[in-house]
Amino acid sequence: MKKKLAALLLAAVMLLTTCALALGETRVFTDDLGREVAVPQEISRIMPSGPLPQVYAYGIAPDMFVGLASAWYDSSKGIIPEEHMNLPYFGQLYGSADLNIEQLALADPQVIIDMGEPKKSIYEDLNGLENQTAIPAVYIRSTLATAPQAYRRLGELLGRQEQAEEIAAFLEKVYARTVSIMEKVGDNKKQVLYITGDEGHNVLAKGSYQAELIDMLADNL
Repeated sequence: MKKKLAALLLAAVMLLTTCALALGETRVFTDDLGREVAVPQEISRIMPSGPLPQVYAYGIAPDMFVGLASAWYDSSKGIIPEEHMNLPYFGQLYGSADLNIEQLALADPQVIIDMGEPKKSIYEDLNGLENQTAIPAVYIRSTLATAPQAYRRLGELLGRQEQAEEIAAFLEKVYARTVSIMEKVGDNKKQVLYITGDEGHNVLAKGSYQAELIDMLADNL
């Protein structure tokens, strides 16, 4: 009975979304894959696809979240309001790959946001996610160097340009200062081996997306 009810609710959500698109209450957002995605004129409900877009979006639109892709750390208590700490968990599109599509669709976000490094299958993945949920899904590329632009793009998407620009300007200032310092350091970087995992079996490999900051500041082994 519960499964039937969930299926009916999901179908209703998809029907309402389709009706909204048909009424023309949308605008086109061209994401960083070149996909032209129809999104609502005004967005107030969002869902991140993973930890990175969750952190980015929370910086300018904490009030828009309908759920989390990654549970906040306990150390975030007292910093992040309790109502945001206790949002429902829907899982991740990548990483743990435990995204609960049915529950996500029932939460009725207006857009799903993916950011960071583009996976090889990302174009097909986002199109497939849209087909399954009838929810627009967009991708915004973000690296250490392009983080300011990523914030500006996110601000454009969510109508939070002012908040996004404040963070983008700060990131540009810090990045430029760091580059200047590291140019003076030159080839005299300290050697570093960054090991992860409880048993230390994983490393942040040199040249990987995850090791961008380490590669910038040290001679990553």
